[in-house]
Amino acid sequence: MEAQRFPDDFQGIIAGAPAFNQAALNAMEEPYESTADETADGEPILTAAAAQVLHNAVISQCADPGLRDGTIEFDDRERARAILRRKGYTKKSAGN
Repeated sequence: MEAQRFPDDFQGIIAGAPAFNQAALNAMEEPYESTADETADGEPILTAAAAQVLHNAVISQCADPGLRDGTIEFDDRERARAILRRKGYTKKSAGN
């Protein structure tokens, strides 16, 4: 708003999301989020027990050992799936 009212006060503007309309996005996002983590029967896709196993295994195998704070510097979904399979979780046992 400042830049619109007083454009001569600025030599340039860096805007991260100038047309970001959160209210409209929320209206589309919230119904999706309420059902995205469930099967058609309403069962969770990833149960709390499976999520904890996955979390612990991913942190132990993927976290940067130099930082020792659990930071993961890459997104490797196939590795996460392999960890779950090795721990005995299948789609069916994880709630699918």
